Amino acid sequence: MVLVDEHLKPAASWEFDADIAILTHSTTIQPRYQAVIHCEIIRQAARVVAMSQERLRSGDRACVRFRFLQRPEYITAGTRFVFREGRTKGIGVVVGTEHDGPLAAAEPTEAVSATANGAAASTSAAAAAAGAGAVKGGSANGTCAATATAGRPDVAQRKDQPVGR
Repeated sequence: MVLVDEHLKPAASWEFDADIAILTHSTTIQPRYQAVIHCEIIRQAARVVAMSQERLRSGDRACVRFRFLQRPEYITAGTRFVFREGRTKGIGVVVGTEHDGPLAAAEPTEAVSATANGAAASTSAAAAAAGAGAVKGGSANGTCAATATAGRPDVAQRKDQPVGR
């Protein structure tokens, strides 16, 4: 539950897009990866349902779509968060949710299912576009960073620095 003004029209979201950076991870992160999201008062497990890259390793940056596992949460674009799972740690910025931002025009993501060889495969055609370099429902130019840093010159200047500095 959140306490906000009515004119903001608060709505809980199951999914959100985020521009993330992996700080430490021993192997690779792929779709269906689960981690605990720590974002303001939110502490909930979420699953990666789409990624702008096929795999992520330590030090990589990408646009990722998370889906909460237990209940929808009130989360807004521009909010910073941390995610963790075991020794894995990462940081990110929310780019949009299913109610505002890049996800608003997109149809809901269908569940990711495992194929016979164990590889992740999605049943939605739009998730196939994620393999082409953009998460379904991403910004007009196909990047999360452009949407997340719009109107924030301080962030654009730091964008070229290595992760962790």
